[in-house]
Amino acid sequence: MADLSAKYFKEGGNFIRNGQSEKALAAFDKCIALDPNDGEAWYGRGLALSGLFRWEEDLASMDKAIAINPDYTTALFARGLALSALGRWTEAVASFEQAIALNKDDADLWFSHGYALSKLKRYAEAVESYDKSLVIDPNEPDTIKKRKIALKKQEPKRFIFF
Repeated sequence: MADLSAKYFKEGGNFIRNGQSEKALAAFDKCIALDPNDGEAWYGRGLALSGLFRWEEDLASMDKAIAINPDYTTALFARGLALSALGRWTEAVASFEQAIALNKDDADLWFSHGYALSKLKRYAEAVESYDKSLVIDPNEPDTIKKRKIALKKQEPKRFIFF
């Protein structure tokens, strides 16, 4: 049974890498049918669903993966991305913060945290997150660009009256 589950898991990963999200979803569903407590299979299922832009189902799968393994940093990050796709920025920030508490050395996590904070108009905090991302990956053009935008938006507007 474990060998069969491993086979389906490997297939699902290969399908994800090849952009075949429907096939990946079917493979991860087979894994879960064999072992409903396989957090990695739930994570893989969520990735397949994100590739299909089925964000609510992606979120539910990530929630299941995290329920099985609360310290699953990658699933917490993916959960934050799903929440971002749904425009649920406050919840996304919380999910990214949970992941950051477990892994402070991931530039993508800090970037995504900063982006979600920017969407909430919390620009000073966003700049701090972008700065932390840039310490890890100093030449990332998207982070540099988003940081500049957040800096500009946090500046008070000046009105000149004549």
